[in-house]
Amino acid sequence: MQTVRTHRTLLTANEIERRAKDLAHSRLKAEPNGSASAAAAPTPEDEFQIQVYLWQAELARETRDGRGLDALPKILSTIKTQYADREDRLSRAVTELRDCADRHLGELEDAAVEAIFQAVFPAANECAEAVVGDKEIANQGEEVGVEPPRPLMREPSPADPFPIDDLGDFLAKTARAIHDRVQAPLAICGQSVLAAATLAVQAHANVELPMGHTKPLSNYFVSVAATGERKTAVDAEALKPVREREAELREKYATEILTYQNDKLAWEKAREAKVRAAKGDRAKIKAALDELGPEPPRPLQPIHTCGEPTFEGLCTLLDIGQPSVGIFAAEGGQFIGGHGMNEDAKLRTAAGLSSLWDGQTIDRVRAQGATLLVGRRVAMHLMAQPDVVAIWLGDHLLVDQGLLSRTLVTAPEPASGKRPWHTPLPESDTILKHYNQRLLEILERSYPVAVASQNELAPRALPLSPTARDVWIEFYNHVEKRVGAGGELEPVQGLANKLPEHAARIAAVLTLCEDIDAPEVNETAMARGISLVQHYAAEALRLFGASQVSADLRDAQQLLRWLETTWTKPLVSLPDIYQLGPNSIRDAKKARRIVKILENHGHWESIPKGARIDGVMRQEVWRKRKV
Repeated sequence: MQTVRTHRTLLTANEIERRAKDLAHSRLKAEPNGSASAAAAPTPEDEFQIQVYLWQAELARETRDGRGLDALPKILSTIKTQYADREDRLSRAVTELRDCADRHLGELEDAAVEAIFQAVFPAANECAEAVVGDKEIANQGEEVGVEPPRPLMREPSPADPFPIDDLGDFLAKTARAIHDRVQAPLAICGQSVLAAATLAVQAHANVELPMGHTKPLSNYFVSVAATGERKTAVDAEALKPVREREAELREKYATEILTYQNDKLAWEKAREAKVRAAKGDRAKIKAALDELGPEPPRPLQPIHTCGEPTFEGLCTLLDIGQPSVGIFAAEGGQFIGGHGMNEDAKLRTAAGLSSLWDGQTIDRVRAQGATLLVGRRVAMHLMAQPDVVAIWLGDHLLVDQGLLSRTLVTAPEPASGKRPWHTPLPESDTILKHYNQRLLEILERSYPVAVASQNELAPRALPLSPTARDVWIEFYNHVEKRVGAGGELEPVQGLANKLPEHAARIAAVLTLCEDIDAPEVNETAMARGISLVQHYAAEALRLFGASQVSADLRDAQQLLRWLETTWTKPLVSLPDIYQLGPNSIRDAKKARRIVKILENHGHWESIPKGARIDGVMRQEVWRKRKV
């Protein structure tokens, strides 16, 4: 069993308490035969460290429950009272609590944490004694200096490498060929071909899980990449067979719509004639109309993909168009920031997409009429810039509703600046032609539809082989042990609970794009699906923390970078910032708020009476703080 790759940065309350218990147990004396005897008396240092651990655990627990800022002053007051006559221990305890508060309350509460420490230790010499420890400084021969600037946010951990080989021979070769031709990050190439394969095969089968439930093969993917990472070029290569199929459908539709219009008109005239011929005899009219038959069906809309639909528009497309479609956007911000995800429509769209992912029937009952959508499938792949995705991932409504637990995100390291020109390999062209041909053959294949329906899918069940079933169950148990309180997957519990199902869906997609008539998902495909979803779990853990950073802190980071790399003068004024600085800061009010963050973190400081810059007197001026 492969272990879930994670990036833990915090100790939970339970883990901190476990440290205290471990320290207490370490005082047990061991007998020669290995048994434990009566405990040795704990040293004063042990007792002190155990107490600090317990305070840290209390703060961690209260923060988890949303009461961290209420608990912190109470804990600090207790420390202040308990070690009033032990300055060395007071200093150490406060320092460790400050570190714990910084890690658990985070950057968003930085100013509030600072205010609490100042309130409990108001006098300047008292703060210095508590936080630095005058006695230790005297013993070490050091002087109290100016605190250096504090980081605005934690440095993000490196991206988890995309397990490209686990796409299987067919899709892995294709992803590498696109990477060779476009020189975009390999993870985005892999994500794109996996999403395109999902769209191609999702109409043809449902995967059967070990408990007997059948689930759609639909998957929702998000790729994070900045401008210049060639997202559009990758999307064009991966979706080329889809575009070719849409072109075929449009050509066919142009002929069919004319035939339909003529057929419908002929049907309407024949209906009128039969009614007239029956001369009001109800039985004859009914018999004649029954003989005429139903109205000719309208040809389906020739659309397989759309970029920024509202949920209402998507339902309309699924009603009158193809039963298997995809939301694909190389500029995913158009969807994330579009009408379908505005404040009024966001919950409705998220709930609808979640229902489609689950394979549920969509019923739309409105004053204009009712629509029942059975057997429809939707895949999704959005490529978006980091700030856009951070807003999406940090949206508590989407987290609570469950759409994000159905979404698989990858955010590779940028490729810009690391891709000198090279001539694509000749075999890349051959590989891409083979990919286009195979996916086009699948897309051209007739859909399995219900009797008397144009577009109600009736996919077959695709079971797991016995060995694949064993691998899936082992992975299920592996995940289940890690999603509870204190588990490494607890921060992404919603996604983690769906990881086994995600793995089965992806394994089925990999199986069918190799052989659309495959009778089952084998052990190899299942192991590959598991490896891929472990990558998505690792990325979710990494990106979850980053998404909690406020927009102001991200703007402050951009401003600091601009001041250090672009602005060359020793002083900067407020108009300089909002007229010449980062594009995200374009008015005085916001510029004042953002530069205040740099002040609070010790990077720049205000000149109280202003200063002249380029001969112009400015009232609000800052300079880099000297350390």
